[in-house]
Amino acid sequence: MYFAALGWGNRLGHAEFAEGGLASVLGAEGAPLTKQAVQKGVTAAKGLGLLAPDSGARCLVLPGHHFQKSGLGAASCRVHSLRTAA
Repeated sequence: MYFAALGWGNRLGHAEFAEGGLASVLGAEGAPLTKQAVQKGVTAAKGLGLLAPDSGARCLVLPGHHFQKSGLGAASCRVHSLRTAA
């Protein structure tokens, strides 16, 4: 979960995924993870402090002290209705 958040994270530290997208990315041999497995992974990563509490299967959010990216990618999150000024 943590590496998916880092790899797909935008300038806000939000990594958005389409419905079922995270399960597909994390699946093995072309088989997506189950919704339960994804939720269990997100919950475990939040418990370890690797993801922010508002993370979910549609958007993984990195804590600010784990992530900095300036000038690259979007500065918005449709899942959390966030948008920064340009």
